[in-house]
Amino acid sequence: MRILSTPLSREITVLLAAKAVALALLWALFFGPHHRPQVAPSDIEGRLVGEPAPARQPPPRVPND
Repeated sequence: MRILSTPLSREITVLLAAKAVALALLWALFFGPHHRPQVAPSDIEGRLVGEPAPARQPPPRVPND
């Protein structure tokens, strides 16, 4: 018995192939290598080692009326 002998198996095969093509297209459009930013090794080292965070100023006080 052939795998694609019934209409249901052909339909399922076509739909799975269409899904695979759609997923590959979405990956290429949104997650492909050309969408990744260039990161310098020194930036990675700073993140891993831990650079001191920039000083944060407290929010300004609002006078109470």
